[in-house]
Amino acid sequence: MCPLEKKQSGLLSYHRHECCIICERGSVEIKFTVIRLSFMLSSNARNRQINHKRIKMIHVDATMEISPESMEILAPMMRRSMAETALEDGCLVFRFTADITSPNLFYMSELWESEAALKAHMQALSFQNMIGILLKHARIINMATRQGELENYDLLLPV
Repeated sequence: MCPLEKKQSGLLSYHRHECCIICERGSVEIKFTVIRLSFMLSSNARNRQINHKRIKMIHVDATMEISPESMEILAPMMRRSMAETALEDGCLVFRFTADITSPNLFYMSELWESEAALKAHMQALSFQNMIGILLKHARIINMATRQGELENYDLLLPV
């Protein structure tokens, strides 16, 4: 039987099963891990867990180029925006990340429960301030928005 490990870290909880399969001839051993992730969602500073099998969401993904000089201005605003937006109703994910191979590339990724939640976010003064500063100091290279249902997926990872 595979050992089961359950952990929770911040907004993410996961169940981990480690398994090993040995081929009948004994020459191949495959180890893999099954991880089921559950995101803890922040909504008005209270945590709740997704219990739905399928969830309709909106994903916003942007790629931007930011010079090192502009990054000094933008970094505090990005950290503040991530912290503030995480508390908004319907926000599942809001983050900025740096590209590890291109130091001037950054990504903004957002995941929202509904169109109403995204529209409320975009009308908020904090968003208006953030986007104003961002557009002055960054060049948007690409932006994509997707809407649809997501369902749980068991990811097999080699050990």
